[in-house]
Amino acid sequence: MRVAILTANIGGVDEIKGIPRQTIDVDYYAYFDNNLPYPLPNLNNRLKSKYVKIQTHRFLPGYDAYIWIDGRVEIMADVFCEEMIRQLGDNDVAIFGHPDRETVGQEYEFMLDQMQKGNHYLFSRYGNQDLKAEYEFMKTQHMEDWPVYACTIFARKNNGNTNEAFNEWWRRSIEFSYFDQTMFTYAVAKNPVSFKTLNRSDFKNQFILNRHLK
Repeated sequence: MRVAILTANIGGVDEIKGIPRQTIDVDYYAYFDNNLPYPLPNLNNRLKSKYVKIQTHRFLPGYDAYIWIDGRVEIMADVFCEEMIRQLGDNDVAIFGHPDRETVGQEYEFMLDQMQKGNHYLFSRYGNQDLKAEYEFMKTQHMEDWPVYACTIFARKNNGNTNEAFNEWWRRSIEFSYFDQTMFTYAVAKNPVSFKTLNRSDFKNQFILNRHLK
């Protein structure tokens, strides 16, 4: 199996640490402002990072599986990629559940409430995104009670069903907002994708989540 692990830091919001040498063969890609796969002139920095994250199959097609880590993720263990691929197994996607909230509706309610209360961090990231309209759309799909996931780290296959689900994820991120966690649930629900929810306890001491720089 050919495996790529990749991350992105567009606009300098994170400090990319690199990864230790892994116990399986894996190609590592780190994308910055100056080495994006395409110029992407019509996308802001947030969406450029999302493109790398969601549309990997379009510019790195020669792999069987991809492992995504957000720019703030620091890999500490040499077995991380091996464990991610082992956990992926015969599934199309392996991803962690959200650490704080269980459902799509809870996540939207939290975000909207916090921004209304003046949460500067969330407002600076999503204040120009119409999360209310996105939430109303999800209600029309009866997905308020569907699980929400942490899209910070995941592994996924490069195959037809998974790529179409990720294409759907990208389309909806353009149509609604780049708050991608909840729309990930929509995308994988609307396509025949086999799924595994990862447990953080299986990855003890293998990675840490740093804060964004700004």
